[in-house]
This record gives sequence, C-alpha cells and structure tokens, in this order.
Amino acid sequence: MRKVIRRHPGGEEVYVEREAGDVVPAAPVAAATPLVAERQVVSPAGIEERRIVTHRRFDPAATLMVIAGVALAVVGAVAMARAGLSSPLDEPVVTVAGTTHTAILGIVELGMGLVLVWAGLSRDRGAMLFCAILFGAAALVAAIEPSVGGGALAIERGWAVVLVIGFAVLALVTAAAPTMLRSTDRVERI
Repeated sequence: MRKVIRRHPGGEEVYVEREAGDVVPAAPVAAATPLVAERQVVSPAGIEERRIVTHRRFDPAATLMVIAGVALAVVGAVAMARAGLSSPLDEPVVTVAGTTHTAILGIVELGMGLVLVWAGLSRDRGAMLFCAILFGAAALVAAIEPSVGGGALAIERGWAVVLVIGFAVLALVTAAAPTMLRSTDRVERI
C-alpha cells in the first residue's frame, strides 16, 4: 500500500493505492478486485470526497481452460469410479461418454483435468499454452497409436482425436484471445 499526500491552495489530496489482500485499517474498498486506487480530496469548504477506480480483467482463455479441465476431470473420475481401483488398473474396460476407458486412463484424464484447472485459475498464458500443447501432443500419440502402453489405456482413436482437437482449440484461444479489461470510476462523499 502506498499513500501520497499533496497539499495545494484549494485543499489537501490524499492518494491511496492498494492491491487486493492488503490489510488496511480504514473501511475496505472492493477487496475482491485485483487493483483499487482511491483518492480522497478535502475541499476548502470541508467536504470530503473519495474517488475510487476499480480495475477488473476477464480472460476468456482462462475460463475456457477451467471449463475444459473440469469436464476432463469429471470424465476421468467417472471412469475411475466405474472401473474401480481395487482390481488391476487395466481391467475392466468400461464405457464413459460413449468411449472405452480403464482406470489408468481415468487417472490420466483426472490428472490432466486438474492441471488444466490449475493453469486456467493461474491466468498465466505461458502455463496454459504449455499444458494445452503438451496434452495435445500426448493425445496425438494416442490417436496415432491407440494401443500405446500395451493397450492398458483402452483408448479409442475417436476419443483421442476429440482430445487432440480440443487441446488445439485451447492452445489457439490461449495464444490469440485478448484479455478484456474493465475499469469503473465512482465518487463518494465521506
């Protein structure tokens, strides 16, 4: 938190800049926003006003990444639940979302989904792009050779192709979609 006081003939101005999570003894101003700039002005008549500028950002790539991660994690968790973890992980072969899965494939999909959710919540474009490209390459290997791992995954070529296309879309959106910024400005009397 940084506080700057400027004095001039018309009154005194107090500028307070703080980021979300700062502990401030005064009343909190939009604590959930990433950046809040507050300016207090004392006029010669003694009327105090406070100008509050709030900046918010929306990242469509991060939102899409979280949605895709949750969807993939759910598919993986359902596959794990149906196949069970007590027997060998490559047996039995179960059907989830119209495709065959084993418990191993469910574990892999759950892990990939959780990493995608983490990357999306971090809003780090580099992490999101890296995950999309890495997982897309892994899905491409499975699409080219569905019996990878000795057939322990029981992944169908069609499902692997869907994953390749999905990760390609995630990578494209992450690389190309802009982050949308929104600022609001309001004045309050104190």
